[in-house]
Amino acid sequence: MSNSIQNQKQFKLIMERIEDYLQLATSEGGFQMFNEDELAELQQLSMLAEQYEDTVLHIMPIIVRKA
Repeated sequence: MSNSIQNQKQFKLIMERIEDYLQLATSEGGFQMFNEDELAELQQLSMLAEQYEDTVLHIMPIIVRKA
């Protein structure tokens, strides 16, 4: 897998893969059902998506402040 997303099409495919993982975790009761390889892939995909959002799409993370 590449170490960066090169275009919008790649970003969309990665986001679809992340969504598949999230739907599976939701329907099966959580992330503990994934094996180490699946968790590593989800983490890598998430990091790639976050990097693309920050640098290309300029979607900055939401900062939650405690009251």
